[in-house]
Amino acid sequence: MKDNQKNWLQRLTLFGLCVVAFAMPTMESVKWAGVFLFGLGTLVCRIMDHRFGWRKPDGFEWVLMAVWSTALVSTLVNWPLPNGVSGLKRTSMVLALGWLVYTNAYSEKQLKGVLYAVIGGVMLGLVLSAHQLFTGQNPYLEFASMPNLNRSAIYHVLSLFVMLGVIMDSRLIFSKRSRILIACCFVIAVGSLFVMGSRGALLGFISGMVLLAVSVVRGRKAWLTLTACIVGSILAVILISAVWDNPILERKLAKFTHYYHDLKDGGDLSDAITPSEKVRYDYIRIAWAQITQQGKMLLGTGPSTFKYIDVESLTLDKPLLMYQKKPGWDKPSHAHNEYLTRWVNVGLVGLGTHLLLLFYIGTRLWVSRKQKSDVHWQWVACVGFLATAGVSGMFNTVLTNEMGWLSMIIVGATMNWYKRQTGGA
Repeated sequence: MKDNQKNWLQRLTLFGLCVVAFAMPTMESVKWAGVFLFGLGTLVCRIMDHRFGWRKPDGFEWVLMAVWSTALVSTLVNWPLPNGVSGLKRTSMVLALGWLVYTNAYSEKQLKGVLYAVIGGVMLGLVLSAHQLFTGQNPYLEFASMPNLNRSAIYHVLSLFVMLGVIMDSRLIFSKRSRILIACCFVIAVGSLFVMGSRGALLGFISGMVLLAVSVVRGRKAWLTLTACIVGSILAVILISAVWDNPILERKLAKFTHYYHDLKDGGDLSDAITPSEKVRYDYIRIAWAQITQQGKMLLGTGPSTFKYIDVESLTLDKPLLMYQKKPGWDKPSHAHNEYLTRWVNVGLVGLGTHLLLLFYIGTRLWVSRKQKSDVHWQWVACVGFLATAGVSGMFNTVLTNEMGWLSMIIVGATMNWYKRQTGGA
């Protein structure tokens, strides 16, 4: 009877995780219902298994604890914070999700359901956002639960690498029909990323594809599969450009053309920079001034407190365009740069633990690739995450909100896979 109850609870836990993975792009309330089921099932399962005793953390857990500890210390030394414990809570949610996926040690068969939920949720989100775009309800292709183009695009890039991982997996855990269907989804999704037009997300995607192409060069089948996906993506982009006049894309392409001619002629780029880009530059200026002028370089101002910076107390050259009270402009919640944002929020120590996490993941991917000649979906998806976090992180934040949740699902599953492959993390 106890085994039946435990199996039922494990299925409940996995179902909750699948609900979270499916609902993140489109259904905020359903996502939180999934979080409740996932958390409740995990808690009861661990109580039944008596898994609350102390044990020595492994390498991955020490790194997660380091990231969380810097957020905690930054909260304590800056208390009271204008947002209370909200920032610490967000950090805890992201890290806890990755840790639970890691320690729950789901089987490959169980994780297939999570992957399909991620892909299904993204494709549903694209259908709904395309309907809003073509009916004039929204000028941008962005997910309903992420009313921000850059957030939607970065989440979309992470899901693209999940799709690519399924397509490239060299084992027989995915059927041929599933691979073909997901390959079609991948091509459609790449075309959709092009329509979104987020430059940071596009650069992250291209960087990840290049990194994968270099990494799988020893595996002929994997390299041919990746090449076929790249060719299909290029054809999808060409087709979309040929049949649909997208004013957003046309404007951005015209801007790049303007940049090119200005550089070629030795001119000044200032007249080609849009007000939106100047505002982003303001974010960076504000971040750097806060870091260098306020005496909080080591531990920062507290998690998620960037928007509470007292700009008037900083010595900055004018004008600051974002403070001209333009309709629709709010105080920035980040510096449009993951690294500067973390430096402001949790200080140089917090930035160091963030880089340590990325370095730790990267070294494990490198070791596993040298030891294994076959390709697993976890490895592909996590290489994509690492490229997205590294490159797109220079233009936006990645390990926050839904982007952070999906990132840590990928990372948790990959680190558990690495542990099973090598016998240690």
